[in-house]
Amino acid sequence: MKQILLLLLLCGVWGVTPAQQLTFASTTAAVGALSEDDAPRKYTFRYANRTSRPVVILRVATTCGCAQPSFTREPVAPGDEGEVGVMFYPRGHSGTVNKSVFVYTSASREAVQLTLTGEVTPTADRFFYFTERIGDLRLKSREVNFRRVDRRFKTERRVEVANAGSRPLRLEVLGLPSSVAFRTEPEVIPPDSTADMVFTLDGGSIAPDAATFDYEVYIGGTGRETAPSKRSMRLHGEMKPAR
Repeated sequence: MKQILLLLLLCGVWGVTPAQQLTFASTTAAVGALSEDDAPRKYTFRYANRTSRPVVILRVATTCGCAQPSFTREPVAPGDEGEVGVMFYPRGHSGTVNKSVFVYTSASREAVQLTLTGEVTPTADRFFYFTERIGDLRLKSREVNFRRVDRRFKTERRVEVANAGSRPLRLEVLGLPSSVAFRTEPEVIPPDSTADMVFTLDGGSIAPDAATFDYEVYIGGTGRETAPSKRSMRLHGEMKPAR
């Protein structure tokens, strides 16, 4: 009876079940109150090997890409300790945090479940999803994929952008081929507002023997001087075979 009570006591103190074979000091970490604007933070779960043989962590799986694991990869000898680290990325994950991490080891078929809990408040950056920056201009993408173009028609593609600066922007595109026309809607982008960059390709202007096209162009009028390599965009696609 005393042995059973001692086993139950150890399981309660160390957060372990007999099947798990590794004793974690804690299986829950509180991230507290974070903002989406906060930098990623690492949380560490330390464990001890209470078995009579070395134990290897085989893999660690997470329920969310916002939690990136790292762990001790070398065998942990009996009585020694190791750790599982979880880097939590709050950006894009506002709301209640309840993320699970599953640790699979050579000691058991059962996974040890680790949990991050807390709350993430929304970002103060209303243009958060415009991940590309050229001066004051924010873009969702620097790539315009026309996909399969029919030479008989004109093909239009749009890229949503935002003016994150304090002055209106009137954009221009340098190096634009004659087969592509450009405009913005609206023509002048007010501060703290969004717009569409509109690219229109005339399929009939593409060389008759061209199967694909790929252009590098440069955005001007972005409110600040930037090197050409930092304000480039790519326009590309392929041509449908003529019937």
